[in-house]
Amino acid sequence: KIGERVEDPLLMYLIDVNTVPPNLTGHPAISVPVHREGELPVGLQLIAPYFCEERLFQAAKIVEEGLRR
Repeated sequence: KIGERVEDPLLMYLIDVNTVPPNLTGHPAISVPVHREGELPVGLQLIAPYFCEERLFQAAKIVEEGLRR
């Protein structure tokens, strides 16, 4: 559930498995909401090369604009 406290260490790891690598390597990353499954959002994670934040924002904008069509 959203906002629920997670006590299981394995589950805590699995929740972060897609966000930790970019943070550890220093790569810029962004998650773009693309869908809803019931009440839960589904996102697309984009990861860019070092120092390419502007390109990452442009790609995220293209995805968001494409979803509005």
